[in-house]
Amino acid sequence: DDTYVADDPAARLGKARYRRFLGEMWRHLTRLGGYDAVITGNWAYWAERELGAVLEELGVPFIVLHKEGIKPPARSELLRHLFRKTRGQFMGRRMLVYHEDERHHQLQGDIARDDQIVIVGMPRMDLNHAWRRSAAAGEIAARAEKPLALFLAFLPNNFLPSYSGLESDLAWADLCHGSLRAMIRLAECDPGIRVIVRPRGQELPELKLLLDAAATSLGRALPANLKLSAEGDVTPLLQAAWVICAHNTTVMFEGLAVGKPVVVPQFAEAEDERYKGYIVDPGSAAELATSEDDLLARCLEHCRNPKPIPADISVGAKASLAKWTGNAVGDSASRVRAAILRELSAGRTSQTASR
Repeated sequence: DDTYVADDPAARLGKARYRRFLGEMWRHLTRLGGYDAVITGNWAYWAERELGAVLEELGVPFIVLHKEGIKPPARSELLRHLFRKTRGQFMGRRMLVYHEDERHHQLQGDIARDDQIVIVGMPRMDLNHAWRRSAAAGEIAARAEKPLALFLAFLPNNFLPSYSGLESDLAWADLCHGSLRAMIRLAECDPGIRVIVRPRGQELPELKLLLDAAATSLGRALPANLKLSAEGDVTPLLQAAWVICAHNTTVMFEGLAVGKPVVVPQFAEAEDERYKGYIVDPGSAAELATSEDDLLARCLEHCRNPKPIPADISVGAKASLAKWTGNAVGDSASRVRAAILRELSAGRTSQTASR
């Protein structure tokens, strides 16, 4: 994905041969059955780039339902510069993105043209809005029976230049360490509180080392009621949680959508001006913890005194969800459906006219 643009003659020849192969493959597939469009989840998957170009030449919509779009300003600028050198441009028909910031990122990075981009919002957020309304109405349980604190763990290079393979002296070292220490201390405060530390799947081994180091710095073993786990879908955990702690992740906005209190660690490097452009700011919708002790205190308070789930989220939460997910009320799936149907209709009209 990150080396698709190459001056190597062998690479260029390989892509040309691959494109011819995909063209032949598509013609074979169409003899077996009719296909009106192809949908994928990211514009930069290397194995699909030439397929998008082939389908565009044949008049078949190649549609990207772009799966993520959270890029704070400095990270967006870094990626735009990097992608021009390494990924090139989108060669398909349409790019369905979450929000205006992602549209701006695509345009400023010469990734896609304005006529290729459609803003539809984050479709999976619809389920969170629907769950919140049902929980507020008492139709389903609003949280687990016993207190559960969910921490969306992060690595020290999260969203920083080194995350993209570049050299950098920036690292969330103290923020990461302090947040993990706070979760350990939270579990120690009350054995009745379950603390789940959830990393991204591929980050599990490194997070295990960081968590062990945090426990060692406190001079004790990890408490039995703290679990490090990357298994399964995060949604049931969001629904069960009494409080959610997160930094630079889409999941903190999913937490806002399900109506749970979201606490964001905002201390150590997060107070350094050099890091400001790499922080995903949820605004007034989330609580900002200004120290390790403050993070502990806020999470402990929510575990002892849970707030009711609101049927309608706050103005601040709606603004935050609109900015970062393009889905403040739960209407994205219908927008995605309408956008895809438009492409299908246009594609059939075009193919009929060509025949």
